[in-house]
Amino acid sequence: AYGVAEMLLDDAIDGEMRAALDRPLATTNLDNSDVPAATLLMRLTWQLLDPTVRETMPLEDADARARFMAWFFSAANSRFKLSSLIANRWRQWLKQSVSINPNVAVPRFVAQTLSISSELQQRFDLNSIEGCQQLSQWTQLVQAPNQPWGWLKSNQQNKASTTSISDLAFGVNLYGFAFGELGIGEDLRMAVAACESAGIPYRVMNIEAGKDLRQADDALKHHVSRAIDEAPYAVNVFCLPGFDTVARVFLKQGDSLFRRHYNIGWWPWELSVWPAAWNQAFSLMDEIWAGSDFARQMYANSTSLPVQLMPLPVSIDRGVKRARSFFDLPTNRFLYLFVFDFNSHLARKNPMAVIEAFSLAFNPRDNSVGLVLKVMNAKGENPAWLAFLKRCQQDSRIQLVQETLDREDVLALIECCDAYVSLHRCEGFGRTLAEAMCYGKPVIATNYSGNIDF
Repeated sequence: AYGVAEMLLDDAIDGEMRAALDRPLATTNLDNSDVPAATLLMRLTWQLLDPTVRETMPLEDADARARFMAWFFSAANSRFKLSSLIANRWRQWLKQSVSINPNVAVPRFVAQTLSISSELQQRFDLNSIEGCQQLSQWTQLVQAPNQPWGWLKSNQQNKASTTSISDLAFGVNLYGFAFGELGIGEDLRMAVAACESAGIPYRVMNIEAGKDLRQADDALKHHVSRAIDEAPYAVNVFCLPGFDTVARVFLKQGDSLFRRHYNIGWWPWELSVWPAAWNQAFSLMDEIWAGSDFARQMYANSTSLPVQLMPLPVSIDRGVKRARSFFDLPTNRFLYLFVFDFNSHLARKNPMAVIEAFSLAFNPRDNSVGLVLKVMNAKGENPAWLAFLKRCQQDSRIQLVQETLDREDVLALIECCDAYVSLHRCEGFGRTLAEAMCYGKPVIATNYSGNIDF
């Protein structure tokens, strides 16, 4: 910390040393927060603090760790001359845009500096245009060479690892939301089933999905590993969206788990274009797998990496038999079903179109039919949700199932209805449609995007 700059030892800091210092401490990443885990370098620097100060910033606590990181990065160059030891991922993290009030977004390093500096808080009136302009000018000034944040613009060149992929055993380390009760979590669980069916060695590496998502699917509870050094196989497969691979894996755990491995992004994506702001995500991968031909064409147009069509497995083996009364559904009606997640955006899932189609197809006095809308992660005060709820209440034949169901019960709900409808605007794959077809149900769906493969 004190000798690198004075002794001109920058050239002696190679990629291996930087990666070792950047190793996340597992004990600081157990709170399922969005605050990254502290690294070994941070822990060593924390140890230099006065004991009374350390007591106010225990690294195991997310809020305290956030305060420590704000201090650490502010002091990294000015006090400790640590910038040559800090891995590049933190430069990217610190330059990410974050909101500090509804009208002002700044790079994260600015937000952190403001959070620990009462002098800066008083200097900039962020409720005025002039104050925001002054803060913007300050942001540019402090990133100039020889200024406190000038080190953010100098990337360190990591030397190649001395261990090659060929030194690792054949098999796959599967990264994803192992316990997450959402479609992306099911992608990971189906990848496990595929490996078991094909006899491919695998290890499941759980990624925390965030505190707002229920994570109670325990189908893989005996297969999960959490530590980077428990990823023994040569190939990493990321059953995650590209932005989660960056934000929840690379930025929170570092680049060491990508090194020495062949990295494949089995990335779901629903749109016909890839956002240019996320092009850097491709730099983490060696190959991209697409779950549908629709996604394959999009990726082929977006990256020079090899792109393979790798259709997603589908299974209803975990389904159970449930009577309609279990879900409080009528027994004497032909029931149409649509299952969707509010977090996946109402505009994309398009449930309002299902309601309108149902209303157009059947006379309001026709009680031989019903529409079941299974939704999770509804946002009670969200205007779009309130408008949707109001529309549903206009027809007594429409029934909402709002609670998050166990995987077995979601499949049971599909099985006990008569037909499945998805008038989506786009799907990366369309898993619930495929599951309904596995049950032999007639399916009405938009003739567009991932589902047209099946």
